[in-house]
Amino acid sequence: LGILNRYDELLNNIEDGFKARDLVEKRLPAYQRLHSLARHAEELDTGKEVQPQIDAIAANRSLLDTTDPVPDLAKALADALRIALAQAEKRYAEIYDQEFKRLEAAESWQKIDQTDRDRILNGLHIAKVTKGATGTEQEVLDSLERISLDGWRTCTAALPQLFADARIQADKRIEPKTHHVKLGSVTLKTPKEVKVWVEKTEQDLLKELKQGPIVVN
Repeated sequence: LGILNRYDELLNNIEDGFKARDLVEKRLPAYQRLHSLARHAEELDTGKEVQPQIDAIAANRSLLDTTDPVPDLAKALADALRIALAQAEKRYAEIYDQEFKRLEAAESWQKIDQTDRDRILNGLHIAKVTKGATGTEQEVLDSLERISLDGWRTCTAALPQLFADARIQADKRIEPKTHHVKLGSVTLKTPKEVKVWVEKTEQDLLKELKQGPIVVN
């Protein structure tokens, strides 16, 4: 009798429940994408600003609100990540082009044929990469899944050594006994320190020269 007396109320509750379920299911993919964007933007200022608002969506069950809170937050994160990706790609390209020009200027690289060059580059997995399309939120995520912001930094930092290795291989193709010598970093404060360093470096280079031609880095 109690259920019967509250029939209309309970029926409305059931209908509201189904509407809420349908609404959440409709908004869930964008909500999950928002979390993915936030994960990639953790180190960005925008990511730090937006994260408390994302936490509040779950705490307050805001996916059931009349106004969907997800799109604006996702747009803010996607915009920030899009800028960060463009900057990362630009920095990578600058270092890549710089190191490639340095390699092309090397005498040994100029002497070997294109087949050997390609073999060296492929063997070291030296190939210019790009962020790809980032027009939509999903494209931003796809780009970050291929290479994250941290991955861009790692790839960029690795370029000088990769190109140095390519130079070493080219040198050895021309002169198998060639080996590379790194002088290292040193701080010199007085003329006497300079003189001592020059004398020691000369001795080290002469010693290395006995083993074959040297390339000084």
